[in-house]
Amino acid sequence: MGRWDRRNFGKAQDSIVTNVVERIQAAAKHLGIDGDVVPFGSHTNTLCNANSDCDVTFVPREDVWGEAALHILKLIAQELPSHGFKSIIHIFQASIPIIKAIDPGGVEVDLCIGNHLGIHNSRLVAAYCQLDRRVGEVCRLVKQWAKSEELVSISDGHLTSYAYTLLTLYFLMKSSPPLLPNLQDLAFGSGHDSVAVVDRKWGQKMTWECKFWEDVELLPKSLNVDSSEKLLRGFFRFYTEEFDWSTHAVCVRLATPKQDVSKFNLAAPATKEGWFIEDPFDLRHNLASNCIKEGRQRILARMAEALRLLEEGGLQAFHSYRSSKKSKFMLKCRIHVEKVSVEDFKSTITTSTNLKDAFDLHFPSSATRNKEVADAFIIFKSKESQRQVHELNERMIGEWQLRLMPCSTWALQDALAAGEYQHLEVAPKISTKPENVADQVRNGYRSATSIAEVKQLIELARSNDLKYEEQLGLKRLKQLESSGQAPSSALATPAKPTSEDEAESRAAYQ
Repeated sequence: MGRWDRRNFGKAQDSIVTNVVERIQAAAKHLGIDGDVVPFGSHTNTLCNANSDCDVTFVPREDVWGEAALHILKLIAQELPSHGFKSIIHIFQASIPIIKAIDPGGVEVDLCIGNHLGIHNSRLVAAYCQLDRRVGEVCRLVKQWAKSEELVSISDGHLTSYAYTLLTLYFLMKSSPPLLPNLQDLAFGSGHDSVAVVDRKWGQKMTWECKFWEDVELLPKSLNVDSSEKLLRGFFRFYTEEFDWSTHAVCVRLATPKQDVSKFNLAAPATKEGWFIEDPFDLRHNLASNCIKEGRQRILARMAEALRLLEEGGLQAFHSYRSSKKSKFMLKCRIHVEKVSVEDFKSTITTSTNLKDAFDLHFPSSATRNKEVADAFIIFKSKESQRQVHELNERMIGEWQLRLMPCSTWALQDALAAGEYQHLEVAPKISTKPENVADQVRNGYRSATSIAEVKQLIELARSNDLKYEEQLGLKRLKQLESSGQAPSSALATPAKPTSEDEAESRAAYQ
């Protein structure tokens, strides 16, 4: 079974994650911000695959939250391009603000500030996976199935990837005989020291107990000898035929083999119709609180279909069906129909990006204007195009801020059923000539008022192989940094590059 060393948790076990951590740590050090970069999520609990994002959190030495934490995140976002990261996406308006970026090795990175509960949740999952190899195998199969069915997104009314992991762990505790013990219950029953974690996600300081039995090598091996395939069938059967969603909660913290957990006796509010998946540590967090009626129906219907495939054709039929699903590349954006026109929306996307492919746009029609706010949907031909447009997140169109989110075809299907949409195929803007790009970069340097703007212009110069414009930008960047100004968005205007600077830079590359 092997020993899970809690002292090594959060220390990246592979060079990919190690490189990500070291680069972000270097960015924080350059900014003079003291703290540690800690990986968490699937890269630390064995549930990752080749396409998994790398989740990391920067934990400052001093306890910060709210605006102070957001300020640190913004500073790091501005600094990351200097350490090889590209395609920076700001998601500052979320309940847990994050930035998305791609590191030089092509790894997609999600960075947040001070996510202590995320670290402890990952530690708990890692411990359960260490108990038996089948735990990780079944968890990965369930997560891959949910992703292939486009059922992983709370913004579409479904569930998060972590929620599916909790569903799996709970089932494995309820299987007969149980594959897993309850590690939290074991810790409480054996007098383990408290592991108190302070969190402010709910707008106030709250302390949660995060202890669990960590010496997993001391626990006896489960008597359950079922294969991973049989356990997977049992998972889908359990939630479609046996589990009572109307009265019971999926509660890993209180799970026992024989006794069910009433969702009406837990800390978070519950309804008969809604599902309840309790966070093991943050007891106010029901991970299914945003799972809408249509989402719940879809999840159960797709579970029933997965069970049918497994019973009729085994894992081969299950994998064949899943692999036949083609990836969709979509974004949705909440639009105020009186403040943003379809032409403004199209223009912002085509003029602010360098898309090479056409895209489909579903925009709320005039017949839907009895609703002030509705979702617009964009369907791309590639993940690269989706990412380019996602970088416009939180950009302003007049008085309206764009909130772009990846979404599923289910979300579009629900929207089309609820209101009328106009469907347009939007051609990409004709590429600007290199000479005009050079003019754009040089003019941008003259008007830029922040380090972030200069760095973006340098990247534009590099992407168009404009060597002397890149050199000019590096000179401008040096001017800003030598002036002693912090790389924030509220910089005073420094000296602009002069014509002599431009001539010197041009001469160096002629």
